[in-house]
Amino acid sequence: FVWSVDESLKIRVKNKKSLKGKCGKAVLPNGSLKDAFSCSHMNEINIQHHLNALEGNKQTYLSYEDDLVFLTTLIPVSENNKNIVYGCSWDVTNLIKIMTAAEKIADTHPDCAAELIGVIDESPVLKLINELEK
Repeated sequence: FVWSVDESLKIRVKNKKSLKGKCGKAVLPNGSLKDAFSCSHMNEINIQHHLNALEGNKQTYLSYEDDLVFLTTLIPVSENNKNIVYGCSWDVTNLIKIMTAAEKIADTHPDCAAELIGVIDESPVLKLINELEK
């Protein structure tokens, strides 16, 4: 899912599918970011990250919607003397499930899990997710 917002958190542009509801079953109109998420607590967190990005600080964090987990990056840009934030979220739910399963297997069968743990430890995106989960 990709989007951009202006300084008033108005959605300027986005792809058609929304993160609201069951993630993609509804189409989010170009409105306010404040209406973009079904969970009010996560909405507050997302808005704060967008405000931080509007101040010029790149943001990378995990966001949650229903039972899904998203790796979200916000990139601040200045266009025509206006601050804009470009955002992108990737569904990393299955990656987190794999990481959790590997940890469980490692506890009981370390010899079986060693190769999988090695892959997880060497993957830049899995390292990032692991750091953000803490």
